[in-house]
Amino acid sequence: MMANHFIEKPVGAETLPDGDTVLQPLSDLEQADAADQTTVAPPLPSQSRSRGRKSRPVAGVLGGDLFTRSQVWRQIPLLLLILAYGILLVSARYYVESLTKEKERLTRQVEYLREHRIMMQKGYQHSAKVSRVAERLEPLDIGLTAGPPYEL
Repeated sequence: MMANHFIEKPVGAETLPDGDTVLQPLSDLEQADAADQTTVAPPLPSQSRSRGRKSRPVAGVLGGDLFTRSQVWRQIPLLLLILAYGILLVSARYYVESLTKEKERLTRQVEYLREHRIMMQKGYQHSAKVSRVAERLEPLDIGLTAGPPYEL
């Protein structure tokens, strides 16, 4: 069986810090109430004072008490500045990333054009060689064939 955790004390009794109980004289109304009640339950822990400190009711973010404090409202400009810097940081990173992709695309295009130029230059050099050879053979009345060589 569970024991009662409340300590019963007479009405009008006051507990001293050393644990002694002192009875105070009762008024007429309190005496009438005392006749009806012989004991009073101690106050709830959230309402009592312990060691001279005031206990506040538990309040948090979910209770909505956070935004009623002036300390929080004074920090709103700072929070907005941090939010603006965050947006600026994200947008700058996005912009730099798009520039990097554009640079990579242009680099690949330059490499392709460089290779294409080299191939065209080789083709031009080849045709230039053949024409030089044709010019040298012309005074000898030897012509170049337009097709592949064949056997006689």
